[in-house]
Amino acid sequence: MQWLEIVELQEDSDYPSLFEKIDMAVGTIEAWEDGAYLFENLKKDPDALHFFIRHNGLSDVDASEIQSGEGCLICTNTFDDTSHPPQQAPCGHVLCRPCFVKWLHKSTSAYTCPLCRACVICGRNDCPHHPITRDKAPPLPLQGFLKNTLYRANVPSYGLTPAQYWKLREDTRQDRAMLAWILAVKGGVDQHDPVYARLRTDYGEIELRIRRMISASDLPPYSVE
Repeated sequence: MQWLEIVELQEDSDYPSLFEKIDMAVGTIEAWEDGAYLFENLKKDPDALHFFIRHNGLSDVDASEIQSGEGCLICTNTFDDTSHPPQQAPCGHVLCRPCFVKWLHKSTSAYTCPLCRACVICGRNDCPHHPITRDKAPPLPLQGFLKNTLYRANVPSYGLTPAQYWKLREDTRQDRAMLAWILAVKGGVDQHDPVYARLRTDYGEIELRIRRMISASDLPPYSVE
């Protein structure tokens, strides 16, 4: 998020000086943190594609500016202002919004233009900065692990600062998703099957790793009133 804001401001001619761009970036990021760091928002793992849906490099194109009868190169539907509004990727290619959305949900490693494979976030070819990371399953809630590790259920956010909670949520996300996947798979395996024992072992090892990460966090002092 922070990186994208800086890139966008670098290309924004409304803020000509470096100082103005830095000042605007700080204000934008602080406003984003005000919402993201609310405990009600911190408790939820955002959709894995949230960043790519909300903060991509696509720009809307006025359908009236498109040549009459011109359509999307993917679905071949004619551009309009309702069901197939045109959008332009940073690379310059124009497709309809539904096709960009469908392409995102089919993408496995990166969100790229389906015509030239340039990154839809920044426009770079072979972009190393915006990989898509898919969850094996919806992650188990972080609160359960915090409760069983820190024993601070009666302390708001378990005694963690918003930034610490955010970091733990992101650092443990893949492991918590793997645990959810193991639980789903284990339910269909006979308990006498060696695979069941392997899944139990894997679950225990991953769970321990999460608890160690929580215990190793630089926790602030807290008090119970």
